[in-house]
Amino acid sequence: MNERLTRQQLREDALMSQTARAADFASHHGKALAGGLIVFVLVVGAVLFFRANRTTGSGRAAGLLAEARVTLQQGNLDAASITLDELVENHGNTVSGKQGRLLAADVRYAQGQNQEAADMYRKALQTFGDDGIFTFAARRGLAASLENLGSFEEAAGLYATLAETAPNTQLRAELKMSEARARSAAGQDSEALSIYEELSRLDDNPRVVQDAKIRMAEARRAS
Repeated sequence: MNERLTRQQLREDALMSQTARAADFASHHGKALAGGLIVFVLVVGAVLFFRANRTTGSGRAAGLLAEARVTLQQGNLDAASITLDELVENHGNTVSGKQGRLLAADVRYAQGQNQEAADMYRKALQTFGDDGIFTFAARRGLAASLENLGSFEEAAGLYATLAETAPNTQLRAELKMSEARARSAAGQDSEALSIYEELSRLDDNPRVVQDAKIRMAEARRAS
């Protein structure tokens, strides 16, 4: 009995170490990896993996997910992508497989494969159901992919939906800025200007206020 307890503790220590390494990797490489998308999944996903693995014993799927995270920590996106594809294909309905599906989409986004990333985000959204954290992340990834693909109107709609459900005012302001940017690119100048005007009156986010005022001035000059 004591031997089994010791092994369990060792597994938990190892998984917590993976979480710490994922956070360290995110802090050093976040800017390069798709504007924080992979950062979010690496840190949150590692914690959820630890919790899920204690109760579900997801076996091979959990092992593949852990392997992919280690590979990402080493900065090897291509190798991580191969491992995640295997995870999704063979174990996509497991807890680890669902997490791996979102992480695989984030990796494609970081590699600049925007169409493939968008397709994978859509598939992830069908899989996650009411899982709020991962659904939010998948929608944001999809919006960013669509914006890169030039589907500005659809991207703007997604940003608007995300802003409505944002967990705090700072994130809401950032999402509204993204919405305004996408609407401007879609030729919806009046809608974009209205958003910039709203954001320029915020009193709790000086950075967004300054950016909104600059964008608002540019929009007015262009019109």
